[in-house]
Amino acid sequence: TGSGSDAASGITWAADSGAKILNLSFGSEDYSSSIHDAIVYARSKDCVVVAAAGNEGTSLSYPARDPLAFSVGSVSLSGVHSSFSNYGGELDLTAPGEDLISAGHNSNSSYVQASGTSGAAAEVSGMAALGVIWNSSANSGELMQFLRESGEKVSGLGSSTYNDYYGWGVANYERLQTHGEY
Repeated sequence: TGSGSDAASGITWAADSGAKILNLSFGSEDYSSSIHDAIVYARSKDCVVVAAAGNEGTSLSYPARDPLAFSVGSVSLSGVHSSFSNYGGELDLTAPGEDLISAGHNSNSSYVQASGTSGAAAEVSGMAALGVIWNSSANSGELMQFLRESGEKVSGLGSSTYNDYYGWGVANYERLQTHGEY
C-alpha cells in the first residue's frame, strides 16, 4: 500500500505527462489534502479524474467524495445496485462491477472473476477515453457532464433523475456515443 503523498505524486505526474483520464481505484475514510491538491492540479490540466466509490456498502470513500472527482459506484450486470458499493450525494454514475472477468492469477487460471467499484470505475474511465476520441474539443468539465447525461435512468425510481445509489444512472456507451453534437 502507498501513502496519500505517493498517490498525489502519481496524479501530478500523470497530469504533467499529458494524461486526459486518470483512474483512482483506491480509497480511504479519511480526507487527504495532498490528494485533493493533486486532483485540483489535474483538473487544472484538463484531466477527468475518475474515482472508485469504495466497497464497504456505506458512504463514499475518499477521493471518490472529492467534489472535483468523478465518482463511480457498482451495479450488477442486470443493473441492480451492488450491496457492497459505497453511495452518497457525490456519486456521479454507476457501471457493472460484479462478477467481472479480469487478467489476474490464481492457481487454476490466468483469469480471475472479481467484483468491486474499481472495475466499474475502469469501465467509466474507458468511456471517458472514448468521449475524448469522439469529441476531442470537449474539455474535462464538458466530458464529465456528457458522462452524467449518458447514464441510463433506473426504472422504479419515479421521475427522479438522480439517486444516491445510482448517481445519474448506469453508464451507457451508446448513449454517450449518440449524445449528439456535444
